[in-house]
Amino acid sequence: HRYTLFPYTTLFRSEPSRVNNCLWGRDATNAAWTKSNVTAGKTATGLDNVANSASRLTAAANDATLLQLLTAATGTRTTSVWIKRVSGSGTVSLTRNGGTGWTDITSSLVTGTWVPVALTSDVGANPTVGLKMGTSGDVIDVDCFQDENGAWRTSPILTTTAAVTRNADVLSYASAFDVTQGTSLCSIKSDVPHNTSDIYFLNGDSANARIGYLLSAVAKTTSYVYDGTSNTTAAGLSVTTNISKRASRWGPNLRVCADGTLGAQVAFDGSMGATATLYVGCSQASINHLSGNIGEVHVWNAPLTDAQMQQVTS
Repeated sequence: HRYTLFPYTTLFRSEPSRVNNCLWGRDATNAAWTKSNVTAGKTATGLDNVANSASRLTAAANDATLLQLLTAATGTRTTSVWIKRVSGSGTVSLTRNGGTGWTDITSSLVTGTWVPVALTSDVGANPTVGLKMGTSGDVIDVDCFQDENGAWRTSPILTTTAAVTRNADVLSYASAFDVTQGTSLCSIKSDVPHNTSDIYFLNGDSANARIGYLLSAVAKTTSYVYDGTSNTTAAGLSVTTNISKRASRWGPNLRVCADGTLGAQVAFDGSMGATATLYVGCSQASINHLSGNIGEVHVWNAPLTDAQMQQVTS
């Protein structure tokens, strides 16, 4: 028997809770933004394709700046913004320390196309974030300016007069699998950089039922299955740059298949957790989020053969 939880393409985006402390992230005309030699107008068509929802910036001199002093606790944080080059070819840079240091993001920009750019650092409490346009006369559109509590960029959290918290995404299914035998399959793509965080994309009711996960210190090509006693792995495509298909089997043994490549087979201790609740995109404790897209999710209450696991992940 097979449970088809998500049958086709990406239907769920899993993200952790984050707080955006950058105010008026779509409106650079607001007084929260300090402008030096920048003309700002809320006249750009934004990411949502709504007219006058984003801001157009024109540099009136070289090294024109748009800055905002934040109220934010110390810790690793990520500043991000969506930028579309309108005209010109000068440098554009980001800062999280009021311009003491600038990160050149020029090579990421595309004329006429929105692209996200980001800068992660820890510069202490209450940083000043913003951007600099190096050449007078250049024009860019900006949307969804964000400074969030985490080591990577997540999807836009819109703000006006106050910081906004986005709650974590948690999705679970009760009685979703047989704890004594079965096979899972899902397609995943993650935004979490290497060496930043463990990632759980399928998890049971406890730490003894890790059906599909990746470790922070291991390249994001390798996924694991763990029954509370033993684990085993398989390596496939990088989940940070590709849509990757991962299958895990438990009973009568443990095995992982990643993008058609089988990992080593090890003994199974006989039980994959206790309650058969399946958490999608995070651990049972609602942490270690995938922070990315999950597509098809299938669970078979029977162990697939090696050939079948290769077939469904290829």
